[in-house]
Amino acid sequence: MKESVASTIFVLLLFLNTRLLNGQSPPGKPEILKCRSPEKETFTCWWKPGEDGGLPTNYTLTYHKEGETLTHECPDYTTSGPNSCYFNKKHTSIWTMYIITINATNQMGSTSSDPRYVDVTYIVEPDPPVNLTLELKQPEDKKPYLWMKWFPPTLVDVRSGWLTLQYEIRLKPEKATEWETHFAGQQTQFKILSLYPGQKYLVQVRCKPDHGFWSEWSPESSIQIPNDVTMKDTIVWIFVAVLSAVICLIMVVAVALKGHSMVTCILPPVPGPKIKGFDTHLLEVLAPWLGGRTPAGRHLLRALHLQTSSSRIPKMCPSLSRAFWTSVTKLGLHTKPRMPPCDFTPEKYQSLAYDRVLEVHRLHLPPVPTAYFPKPLLLHQGHMQWLFDHEGNRYLDCFSGIVTVSVGHCHP
Repeated sequence: MKESVASTIFVLLLFLNTRLLNGQSPPGKPEILKCRSPEKETFTCWWKPGEDGGLPTNYTLTYHKEGETLTHECPDYTTSGPNSCYFNKKHTSIWTMYIITINATNQMGSTSSDPRYVDVTYIVEPDPPVNLTLELKQPEDKKPYLWMKWFPPTLVDVRSGWLTLQYEIRLKPEKATEWETHFAGQQTQFKILSLYPGQKYLVQVRCKPDHGFWSEWSPESSIQIPNDVTMKDTIVWIFVAVLSAVICLIMVVAVALKGHSMVTCILPPVPGPKIKGFDTHLLEVLAPWLGGRTPAGRHLLRALHLQTSSSRIPKMCPSLSRAFWTSVTKLGLHTKPRMPPCDFTPEKYQSLAYDRVLEVHRLHLPPVPTAYFPKPLLLHQGHMQWLFDHEGNRYLDCFSGIVTVSVGHCHP
């Protein structure tokens, strides 16, 4: 018995050695190239065979779904061509992971490819859009444009929302090397405004699903742009440019010949004021409001220079005494007003030094908000209409808001 088994093994080894000497071997390892679904309802996988080992080799595709132990063989080896497997709607499930393997077998043995994990939802690559049409539109009083229109791939169901497609267009003049690309979103029509006259344009379109890959570009469509498309606009712009140049030349020559008189004609000087001093009538009308409402207003009236007679004003504004208007008219334009007395004594300033405050302002505040004075005021305290700085100087506040002017600072 042992001698019989040994003889059988010897014959097999001899047969194998003879095959190897003749250049025959087990098949090489196949490779899965690609799996693609055109519409998320069916899909196809293609593979690349390995070396056949010098013998006829048979290839089979087996798969199982994630979470299952049952192994299935390819349902259709012919529909998608050689070295492929087609899964129809019956054998296609979305949101399911397929584990796919290619097996190569000949008389010398068998070899399997690496497993390929496929989710149909993420391998969608639709066919290119169809029926791309081009039309040159020339509306009145507007620039011409190229109008493009196309339809989704025939196999894709976009009406029910099963698949949502986005489109991309590219075009170029026939002799150009680079394409100009435009994203069209979900619309199936697009227009191009910038066109070169006299050029023949080539146009293509492709699509992409919400999950998946761009399709191939559609076959090229072409359109000839006439030479006179922009002729009217060109003539108008040339006319405007020539007219502007003529006007500028006339102005330059006129200025050169007449000099100062031409400049004066084009840019006349601003006339000086015809009325000196203040409008006395307006002041008479506003006097009750300026002089009778606030201490600041009364002090302002006393500081104004009025070129009018003192006998007229009491008749227009009887609420003010003749003595007041007489004293006002005696004030000159350069008369320095005196500060009215104030019985309030501010507290002594005991905070940061003036230079230190300027340094803190420079370090911590942006340079945009600037001061109105070369030496900014360091205001320390306010009382009614008065403000006091760090040195105890008193100022009349005419700058604050409405409430501050009418009510005052720290009103008791």
